[in-house]
Amino acid sequence: MTNRNAHIFSKSSKSSFEKRTSGGTSRDKLSYLIGYESTAHIMKRILISLAAAIFAFVPLVSAQTPESRNEITLGYGRVTVVDVAHVVGGVFATAFTAGYARFDNFRSYGSVNLEYYRVLNKTFSVGAAVSWFGGTADELNKDNVKVGNADYSGFAVMPAAKVFWFRKPHVAMYSKLAAGVTLLDDYDEEADSHSFDPYWAAQVTLAGVQFGGERFRGFVEAGAGMQGLVLAGLSVSF
Repeated sequence: MTNRNAHIFSKSSKSSFEKRTSGGTSRDKLSYLIGYESTAHIMKRILISLAAAIFAFVPLVSAQTPESRNEITLGYGRVTVVDVAHVVGGVFATAFTAGYARFDNFRSYGSVNLEYYRVLNKTFSVGAAVSWFGGTADELNKDNVKVGNADYSGFAVMPAAKVFWFRKPHVAMYSKLAAGVTLLDDYDEEADSHSFDPYWAAQVTLAGVQFGGERFRGFVEAGAGMQGLVLAGLSVSF
């Protein structure tokens, strides 16, 4: 039983699995590509539609500039689009290899997200987000025996903007749009090297809530994309 770093596009996972499944590699690779590309295409269209709706219908609050001009947030998210793609890819792998390649016990590590914003006024803030995400699954053969791990991880770097549509002294509500590039880790076991393949990335927050004091606040967000369906964390303004 092997334990190696790989992700949904891992060269090492495919080459070693080929030896165990007698030619299942090309089908496994195809299934993962179909799974990720299909999920990414659907999510891209959904995110674009949601973003258009947010910026078309969000009402503007007072344009006065707050005293604090900078904001840093640190949050944790669950159910990223890559998590979903990994599960979908596993389903395609089983179908395309007639059960020779199977994945079970999917475990997501979630996403860790660091963001910086420059506050333009009480309505708009612009900045950037850096996110890390990852997860793993058990790799099974046709006899339902675990033969390894299929790990995945990566980074996303995205310019971002927030639109605040409700503000009170101790609570605020907003929507967020971020779009950029994600780098998926591709570990080659034979060469013992990592490479990072770039893909399109985005995050749309339909509704976010900040609560707390003037400088330190907690926040909760609901949306979809690279950071997850649900995010929570802390923010500091200065």
